[in-house]
Amino acid sequence: MKGSDRYRGLKKVFTFTLQQMFRNKSYRGVLIALFVMGLFSIPLMVLTNGGGIMDIDDPTETAGGVAHVYVVNDTKYAFDPAALATGQFEDIPFEAAEAIPEDTGMILPTDAYVVISGKGKQVNVDVYTAKLAAGSSLADRTVALVQQLALEKSGLDDAAIMALSKQVSLDNLTESQYTDSRKVSFDVQYGVQLIYAIVVMMLSIYALSYIAQNLAEEKSSKLVEFLLISVKPGALVLGKVLACMLFVLCMMACMIAGVAVSWVVSSRFLDTSVVLQNFMLAGLSSSMFSFGFSVGAIVVFSLALSFATFSLLGGIFGATSNTMEDVQKAISLPMVLIMAGYMVSIFGAVSESRTAAAVLSLIPVVSAFTAPVNYVCGNISFGLLALSWAIQLLILAGLAVFGGRVYEALLIHRGERVKLKELFSLAGRRERRAS
Repeated sequence: MKGSDRYRGLKKVFTFTLQQMFRNKSYRGVLIALFVMGLFSIPLMVLTNGGGIMDIDDPTETAGGVAHVYVVNDTKYAFDPAALATGQFEDIPFEAAEAIPEDTGMILPTDAYVVISGKGKQVNVDVYTAKLAAGSSLADRTVALVQQLALEKSGLDDAAIMALSKQVSLDNLTESQYTDSRKVSFDVQYGVQLIYAIVVMMLSIYALSYIAQNLAEEKSSKLVEFLLISVKPGALVLGKVLACMLFVLCMMACMIAGVAVSWVVSSRFLDTSVVLQNFMLAGLSSSMFSFGFSVGAIVVFSLALSFATFSLLGGIFGATSNTMEDVQKAISLPMVLIMAGYMVSIFGAVSESRTAAAVLSLIPVVSAFTAPVNYVCGNISFGLLALSWAIQLLILAGLAVFGGRVYEALLIHRGERVKLKELFSLAGRRERRAS
């Protein structure tokens, strides 16, 4: 059978399934519920972390509780402290100071001290404040200002400064040196691993459940037999898998949109700095996500690969179910694989051994959770990441071939649910019949 004929009717099945899912009230209810959950997420985090309603007439609320900033400038770069009064600190007074008071009892909880020190080329910026979020913001502003002053003091014109900021440097490094240069701290690595593993787990579980449920519903309603008249079995299952994958992505988008709207609205009247402060105390910071476009592309490709693999598993095992009661039993094995991969990735992140990282990045299922994170954090080389991708692609191709041999028989099967052992027997019979 030609490849084009094998998937005849794919677009028709994909469109039909997606329309049916969005017309289903319970499915639409899930999208709405996730969006509403996102809307309430930020206020709930603020209230549970000790925050409250801001007094919008009080400028200290928007400045993270800072009412007065003292700048101790012990460098050759002279500037007016008021130059730092921008953004959330625009209504806060900035004042020059000689030094931090020796008697710490003289420092109020709403005071912040920015200390800029350094006699040579190296300049250090230290910020002392009661809240980490406000201190981090002050530090970023001060570093940017000092860097700008250093460039201006060099005597360069604006065009030269712009060109200097865009200059390209070349380093000739070995692979091990490059890997070492990307090595990050344990807190950042564990945080990135936790976040990535949760995203993979959520996408996989949702896709697995919806795909299996959708196939079981149509088999129990005898709709599958009608569809098989006009479309091929491969197109039928693949179309449903792709439609369910897109619906799951819409679910994630609704939740993210709810959180984004919640943050924008809540930051206007709630003290959201307590949320940022607790994230920083937990080791979650912006440094986790400052890896660049190329790394972002690697993460997206890895997510798509694992998402497709677990979705195809959902299609295979979902087709073994004849009723909705069989669905949970049918997807129990793929669900166990997903949870096992998630747990191993979390516990494996505790180890700082590169050998362990390399092994976990090559083990099927576990690699879907660990390989891109280990590369991003400098634990493995790109060669190992590419090998991990190759293994995952082989598994995905194998699942596609395996599914192609059993889909037609599974979709018209009636009676008891097909067990895993019977699946392999069925695939073997189909292969001998084809030969």
